[in-house]
Amino acid sequence: MDRVLHPHGLWSLWELMLKKAALEFGRGVAGLGMLEVNCINFRKLDSSVLIERADLITQTTRNIIENLRRICIEADLDDVRPELDRFDAMLNRGATIDEIAASAGHLKHRIIDELENEHYYQVARVDVQYYGQKELFGPSVARKFKDAAYDIENAGNCLALGQGTACVFHLARAMDVALSRLARKLKITVGAKDSWGVILGAMSGKINKMPEASQAKKNKRDKWSEARIHLFHVKEAWRDRPLHAKQTYSPARAKEILEAVKVFMAYFATL
Repeated sequence: MDRVLHPHGLWSLWELMLKKAALEFGRGVAGLGMLEVNCINFRKLDSSVLIERADLITQTTRNIIENLRRICIEADLDDVRPELDRFDAMLNRGATIDEIAASAGHLKHRIIDELENEHYYQVARVDVQYYGQKELFGPSVARKFKDAAYDIENAGNCLALGQGTACVFHLARAMDVALSRLARKLKITVGAKDSWGVILGAMSGKINKMPEASQAKKNKRDKWSEARIHLFHVKEAWRDRPLHAKQTYSPARAKEILEAVKVFMAYFATL
C-alpha cells in the first residue's frame, strides 16, 4: 500500500496493522523468544562458548534483526534501531550464548514497551463519514463558501471524535460566512448577536416584498422561501444562536445541527 499514514489522520484497521506492522512484529518478537529458548538449551552445554559467525544461530539471529529493522523503519520506531545496531555489532565481533540470550530478551521487551506507548483513537463506524472530508457539505458549498471550508471540515472532524461542542463552534463560524452572503444578497442586516428568529423575520420581510409579476420572479421568490424554510430547520436544531459560545453540546445534538446546516448551505449555494 502506497498511502502515507499521517499523524492525526484516520486509518482503517488494516492500515493500522500495516503502520504498526502488527503481524510482522508478532513474528519478530516470537522469533526472539524462540532464540532465547534455543540459547537456554545451548547453555546447558557451555554458556561461555563463542558462536561462530557462520553458525545457524548466528544466521537466524541476523535474519530476525534485519526483519525487525525493516519493520521498525516502517513503523517509525526509531528508538529501537540503536538496540538492533548494538545487537548486530555484537554478532560481528563474536558473541557467547549468554550474550545472545540476554540481548534477545532485552530487545523483545524493548519492542513490546515501545508498542505499548503508541495509542490510537477508534472512531465509531457510523461517524467515519464525517472525518477528513474536504467537501463535507458537497462540492457546490466548497466552491461558493471557500472561507468556510476550514470550519466545515473541522466540524466534521470534531463530530467524528465525539467533540460535540467543538463541532458546533466550527459550525457557527461556517454559518457566519453563509449569513454574511445572505445579508448581501437580500440587503438585510445580520448582527453577531441576532437570534435565528430575528434573522428569519428579516428574511420574511424581504421575501414578502419580492414581486411575482412573471414566472421567473415567482420562481425566485419561491426559492428564497425554501431557503428560509431550511434556515428555520437550523433554528429548530440550534435553538439559540447568540448563546452557542456559552453552551455545551452532546455529539447527538451536534450531529442534528450539522445536518441542518448542511442542508441549508447546500441549498443556499444554489441561489
